[in-house]
Amino acid sequence: MQTTDAQLVWNRLNGIICIYKPPMIPWMKTRSNLLTKLSTELNEMQCRPQRPHVNIVGDTSQKLNVEVNPSYADHPLAIGPRYIPQEMKALFVRPLGSLMSGVCVVGINKGVGTAFYLKKINPVSTFRITGQLGISTDDKTAYGKILFRCQSKHIQRINVDKVVAMIEATRRKSIFALTGVHPQSQAAYEMLAQGLSRPVETKYPVLYSVKCIDLNAPDFTLEVVTANEHYHYLLDLVSEMGFRLRNAAITTSIQCIRCCYFSLEDALLKKHWTLQNVIDNMSRCDKILRSNKQFGEFLHRMEKEEMTGVVAHEKDTLEEYEAGEYEEEAKMKKKM
Repeated sequence: MQTTDAQLVWNRLNGIICIYKPPMIPWMKTRSNLLTKLSTELNEMQCRPQRPHVNIVGDTSQKLNVEVNPSYADHPLAIGPRYIPQEMKALFVRPLGSLMSGVCVVGINKGVGTAFYLKKINPVSTFRITGQLGISTDDKTAYGKILFRCQSKHIQRINVDKVVAMIEATRRKSIFALTGVHPQSQAAYEMLAQGLSRPVETKYPVLYSVKCIDLNAPDFTLEVVTANEHYHYLLDLVSEMGFRLRNAAITTSIQCIRCCYFSLEDALLKKHWTLQNVIDNMSRCDKILRSNKQFGEFLHRMEKEEMTGVVAHEKDTLEEYEAGEYEEEAKMKKKM
């Protein structure tokens, strides 16, 4: 890094970054680890000096002397580090469950407004799900209590392909209901002609595509393209596949390989969560967003208006969003 001034580096920590979330770690813990690493590295740089303390000494009947010394009330040993994780803002566009791993798009500080806008447009994500046939557990994962086992060697690739095609056709019918368009109308035809349609609301999951990319019974791998997905929705999808095969299936891992405009090639591994890499990744993500015409216009408008229209409710939105996601993480942890 060309500068050692912590304030200059802090001023550049505003934007969107893409990180890789490790498995078996809640997203709130991932957020805490990221902000702790950044704040620790900032404190190791050249921080601002102590504020001056002006002291007037001498006899009041004579000429007084003015002494200016560093204020001990502003010393880091008295008030703590200059930069702490609690003062940094971070908003995950699509938080991943504790058992999930993969691409996470995060807005840092002023980038929270951009992250919130990305969430509002219901980004499409691609997941690679690995599972196992012939076993059923109470939480539909490999970490739950086993309920029963059954034979699965007889299941062939053609059987799995038929079932996933049936699931995709059934789930895609709900797109019209969520978008408020009649399936037999001209609007429905125009919507499908334009490509992937986004749901009006953000709380209903939408399945666009599911296919089996590998089968070596009892192990299999699915590639799922969804929007507004959540952890239990993906678990139910695998469980439904096992049920339609007249068998059983559990999920062993879920990896997000693409979120919105970002893929695995853009994500920073945990060992690369440093200030230099984060700032470089911000520049890379900014170029990716600006390459999209619609989103580039939005960023230009935000810069012109100095984000007044988006970040006005940034704090309340972040607190409500994290409260809901934290509650979901607590429920998942309780079941494990």
